[in-house]
Amino acid sequence: MNTLQLAKELYAEALVYQTIQVFSGLCEVELSEDERYYTCAFHRTKYESVETMHEFENYLIDLHNQRGKLWLHMQDEFCKP
Repeated sequence: MNTLQLAKELYAEALVYQTIQVFSGLCEVELSEDERYYTCAFHRTKYESVETMHEFENYLIDLHNQRGKLWLHMQDEFCKP
């Protein structure tokens, strides 16, 4: 089965949903979750399933990193004397 598990401690739910929406033209992603993980099941992928899952995860990581940079920038701006 074409599934990807994402640790909840690493990824915000909103970013997972945003990534699912961005990829909606390339595949269908069915999201489920348990206490520790989001599980994304990929269906009807336009391209190779494994490649699509890797790109999905890379996109999510990039969003996560951008959010972190934004947070650091905001802290710098608000913490200036």
